[in-house]
Amino acid sequence: MHDPDDDTPEVDEITAQTVAEAAGKFFVVRERADGEEYTTLKDAPGWLFEAVYTAGGDMPDNYTYEMASGALDSIAYDGISADMGHEFADSAVSAYTLDRARWLASSLSRFGWCDEARAEFGSSEGVGDLLAQGWYMEANHVYAAMSAAVEAEVERQNAAAQEAPEGTRAELIADEGECRS
Repeated sequence: MHDPDDDTPEVDEITAQTVAEAAGKFFVVRERADGEEYTTLKDAPGWLFEAVYTAGGDMPDNYTYEMASGALDSIAYDGISADMGHEFADSAVSAYTLDRARWLASSLSRFGWCDEARAEFGSSEGVGDLLAQGWYMEANHVYAAMSAAVEAEVERQNAAAQEAPEGTRAELIADEGECRS
């Protein structure tokens, strides 16, 4: 029986949207000593750390964390689909050449994304377009990594809910991103 004083939402089935929404709350913006802001995770469950590292490699940077957070926001709002992945990737790329150059300069691995973009899309009309295509490729990869992690966590939480004792319902713990009965 659900405790009426407990404001934790009762759910029959955990969905990608509910997991993504809960996971998005672990992303925080902090400020370095020089005043520069950066995005990171705070007190996040292990599966979310693993997802960000899958998305960004051995050393995810601010761009990776921002894209991962944005991908979760997109999943929380629209669910998971290949079309949404493309829409997210389109929206993640800055229209400004200077921003694109900063994206490229932030990590040597980003040259690889530009190489993949050239292989996927052919030659571009200029360096700025190639950078946009490379950023798009990385953003699409981040969306795919976050989607896969969310889907795996949905399966894990739904399995845990199925194993709950008869007569109880699973509750999504938004601040912990896990399922309990």
